[in-house]
Amino acid sequence: LAQAVSAQNYTRAVPAIVCAQSAKPLALRSFYSLASMCFRVFAALAIAVGGQSAVASDTRDGLCPGTGYMNLGWSGMTKDKCLERASEVHRGNAGCSVVSYSPSDGPQGSTNFCRCFSGCDGDLQHPAGEQWETIELAVAQSRLAVAPSPVPAPASGASASGVQEGLCPGTGYMNLAWSGMSKDKCLERAYQVQQDSGSCGHVSYSPSLSTNFCRCFSSCEGELLQPAGEQWETSVPQPESGGFGLVVLACTLAGVGACLVATGCAGACIWLRCRTRAAASDRANLATSTTNEVTHEV
Repeated sequence: LAQAVSAQNYTRAVPAIVCAQSAKPLALRSFYSLASMCFRVFAALAIAVGGQSAVASDTRDGLCPGTGYMNLGWSGMTKDKCLERASEVHRGNAGCSVVSYSPSDGPQGSTNFCRCFSGCDGDLQHPAGEQWETIELAVAQSRLAVAPSPVPAPASGASASGVQEGLCPGTGYMNLAWSGMSKDKCLERAYQVQQDSGSCGHVSYSPSLSTNFCRCFSSCEGELLQPAGEQWETSVPQPESGGFGLVVLACTLAGVGACLVATGCAGACIWLRCRTRAAASDRANLATSTTNEVTHEV
């Protein structure tokens, strides 16, 4: 009888011991599995947020021939900014599939170093004393995009503060306009120029003109002009508070935090469940052992 009881106790005790011994490894395996899944999700979001807007592949040495180009340069513009602006014009279907950039002093001094072409036929030119490189934006972007890029909605990069009716006086301005540019894009470019070079403290925009309608001034002194038949407004370009990038970053961090919390809770629950089973089995075994000892003494 005693041997049968001992065998019964052993049968009950073995599952509890196995569960208690495997509780910690099981919790760790669950934790690592959930953590790995969260890491993959976070990596995918980081790659999506950190994508480049302009692709500098398919680069050839030389200047695209012809005079039918759009000058996108401003004082202090870098090569990356040139490619970024050219990419924006290209996505807006404004005729910029090829861009030629030069870091040489001559084109840089005349702010004519970032030229946007709708096409580039013929051999590239090599002006004496100048270094040029031409980038095929259309070809480079088509390799990365499955479908053509949609025309972007009005950007949220800048907003106007203290808008006044009229045109800033003077001829010492920088023309930032390109074909198809919206008011929001004008303000955005003006803010970027101000950040890069500090030479765009005021911007005047006109919906009445098709060219030269986005003018960037380092300062605006005197009364604003009211040209006949034209509508102008002048403002100080400023960034909007909280852009899309901040929203994406906040959502990403919140998602990662939720994954970590869920991982910790899952591991803790598995470990506590096995601990509870092991404790219950221990109490049952102890009670059975005590009963056996009393029966044996009797």
